[in-house]
Amino acid sequence: MRNFDCTGAANTPTLNAPYGNPMQIFGYVNMTDGVNKTINNIDFVGYGALDVDLGTMGNVSYPSFWGSGSWTLQSDVSCATFAMYKGSVDLNGYDVTCGIDFKEGNFNASTYFLGSGNIYCRDFIIQSSNATINSETANIHCRRDFKGQGFSYYHLTLLEEGSIYQSNEFEILEFAPGVLSKIEANSTQTINQSLLAEGTPSLPVSISSTQSGVQATFNKSSGVVDALYVILQDNNATGGATFNATQAVNNGN
Repeated sequence: MRNFDCTGAANTPTLNAPYGNPMQIFGYVNMTDGVNKTINNIDFVGYGALDVDLGTMGNVSYPSFWGSGSWTLQSDVSCATFAMYKGSVDLNGYDVTCGIDFKEGNFNASTYFLGSGNIYCRDFIIQSSNATINSETANIHCRRDFKGQGFSYYHLTLLEEGSIYQSNEFEILEFAPGVLSKIEANSTQTINQSLLAEGTPSLPVSISSTQSGVQATFNKSSGVVDALYVILQDNNATGGATFNATQAVNNGN
């Protein structure tokens, strides 16, 4: 179809599009808040400036952007994987909650505007160095792999087994209590504003390298970093800032 517009829908209908029945949409989408949905795949394949409003009821498991258009979200999104393969996507201040991945792929010169909302995901993956990532003031909450491809980000919080790959830049990098994190060996994570690592006696923050005996580096040029209840291994803190680790365990290197 071109446009999918549910304006005026009554009686709370449910739209069912299970696995094997993908929807391809060339135009804009307005599900409205009056339509329930159980959709596996929506492929956005259009061009031009297009709005995407998926409403608040139900979910779309795999929304993906394939066309050359510029899509702007007009609602929060709850999904399994949110993927952009081509074109431009602006999150526009809305939250995107992914059970699995938030990603960019296919090595096209695609563009993400991450907005001022929250991105919740297991894995955050930017595959292409040809992409453009406008981090704006988005807060990214990552439970496993963060692969930022060397771009600059505003605020990343690592949860559960959140780990960082490649060398990246952050305004704020935060380690949640209890996280078992690994930083890619020989990489450097540059922090401009704040490095936050405050565990508790029962939920310490663990920070180590992906390769035993090979350091990963935090670089912060000024200020003070006060880490609390941390377990450190194969890590180097440098750049000019003062790094304090209190109630800490040094597991080597």
